[in-house]
Parts: sequence; structure tokens; C-alpha cells
Amino acid sequence: MQDEPLWVQVVDAWYGFEKSQGFPAKGGGRDLTATKERPSAVAAWVRNGRKKDPVEMEDGAIHRKSLLDWWDALQPEWRKQGEKYNRANGHDWGSLNANGRNGLLSALACMLWWRKVEKGTKKDSVDWVELVSDVTVVLQELAAAEEAASTEKTD
Repeated sequence: MQDEPLWVQVVDAWYGFEKSQGFPAKGGGRDLTATKERPSAVAAWVRNGRKKDPVEMEDGAIHRKSLLDWWDALQPEWRKQGEKYNRANGHDWGSLNANGRNGLLSALACMLWWRKVEKGTKKDSVDWVELVSDVTVVLQELAAAEEAASTEKTD
């Protein structure tokens, strides 16, 4: 996936977010909520110690839908605007402010699995591109908010 600029950008944004949070120790960080909507592939991945792709992967269409539904369920109300999300900053990011191994890393893993399934079909999904772009924005905003809060504390 190193040849996909959007993927590299979202991974860089995730790293920046985790860095802004001080890289929580194993078992630390904040968990994503809305586990009811979470793709079943995440549970399989966790059971496997997060060491490899889930064996119990749904087919691509089911995984895509469950990931998009989960992402939607995680959104704070102020972000929801029909089919698009408000990208304004300066708001409480709520449950999206989740770092560590049970945080937004799970969403990135789901996006990676979706892309792997999709790559096999030679399709380029507008939904995947939009999701990766939105997750990148969220991660960048979360990191900026944390850095701003840290600056305020030292002033």
C-alpha cells in the first residue's frame, strides 16, 4: 500500500495523532465506542492478537457497509450533514478521540482490509477514497487539538 498516496497520508496522520497523545502504552489509550456497529473482522483480528488479517473476513460488500455504518455511528452530532461530514474544527470530537490499539487503529485496519479485497477486483471505490480522506482530516484535527491544548498548558 506504500504506492497509494492516500493510504500513506492517512497512516502519517494516524502516527501524528498517536504522537500528539504520547504513544500510549500497551493497554492504554481510549477505546472506540459503538462496538455494536463495529465490523466483525475487528473482533477476529483482536482474537488473533492483531498479528494478521482476520480469517473470518466478510465478503467485500458486507465489510464495506459495516465499516461505513460504524464510522457513521462514531460521529459526533455536529459532524453529520446528510451523506457528508462537517469538517469544521474547534469542536468536541467525542468518541473519535480514541488513541491506542483499541482506538482509530481499528478503523485503519478495516480500511486496509477493504482495500485489499477491492484491489483483487480491480475496482477503485469512491467510498474508500472518501472514507480515507475523512479519516485523515479527523486524525489531523485531533492531533492539532491536542497540540493546541498542550501549548495552552505550558503558557
